[in-house]
Amino acid sequence: MNKVNSLDRASVRQINSEIESALKVVAEKYGVAIKVGNSRFSNNNCTTKIEIATVAESGEVLTKEAVDFNRYASSMFQITKKLGDTFEFRYDTYEIVGLKPRSSKYPVLAKNLSNNKTFKFPANAIN
Repeated sequence: MNKVNSLDRASVRQINSEIESALKVVAEKYGVAIKVGNSRFSNNNCTTKIEIATVAESGEVLTKEAVDFNRYASSMFQITKKLGDTFEFRYDTYEIVGLKPRSSKYPVLAKNLSNNKTFKFPANAIN
């Protein structure tokens, strides 16, 4: 291990990947999903976001966005699809992973199945 005298993007990424590896043991012990999120750093300190979510019996990770989808999709946005359903958009296939109800233009979060990136969509694009 090299001692870090100053934080930069590369060192923060390496530290975060090791934190994520260490948290896998904790996640397995408690049966939850743990995700290391964005970091903000300066030369001397760093703040990293850590998200913890429960896992349903079906294996679905119940993030805040997933819970919001189940709660608000049909009532606020008249979305007929369910969480985890897929849809086609511009020659790609996407899986619905959540909802941000405060976003009026692009409330639906969906993961591109070819590259696993998450994108925002209007509600009428998935119905």
